[in-house]
Amino acid sequence: MEALTNPWVIGIGTTIIAGLILYYGFGIGKAKPRKQTSNHQEHPMPVSSHPVEERSRSNLLPEEIMGYLNGLPPFQRQSAAKNYEGITVSWEVTLLNVDTTPDGETYLLVYSKGELRHPIKCPVEDLARYPEVKIMKEGVQFRVEGHIDHVSDLGLITLRNCQFHF
Repeated sequence: MEALTNPWVIGIGTTIIAGLILYYGFGIGKAKPRKQTSNHQEHPMPVSSHPVEERSRSNLLPEEIMGYLNGLPPFQRQSAAKNYEGITVSWEVTLLNVDTTPDGETYLLVYSKGELRHPIKCPVEDLARYPEVKIMKEGVQFRVEGHIDHVSDLGLITLRNCQFHF
């Protein structure tokens, strides 16, 4: 019983109880979600703090993906970019170039229609299905659908399973 009357025990007990009340009762010390802030000049598109969870996956735009990644510290960009892999997208794009590798693989290098015009690499898996690719001129606009294969921290988005709508 002497322990309950000891001023040290009473002081420590009071401190612990007060700390628990502050933590659980008022949320002091709990991590609160921080709103992503961005410099309007650097990121003209609104940047969400959780773009993958909050937005419909197929409605993500290249500008939103890159705006979000550019808002992160450089060390975090590569791991955050992996979260976009596999997402199905449908984007309006403009042809920049057509490239064929020594292995015979053909890629369309396009850029998004947005203000920042991010580069997108789209493999043409069946050239016979898309003969237009052989005669398309630079600047032609069309829609590409596919899955995000890779997002480079330098800004290049690579798609796979691409379908083209000319």
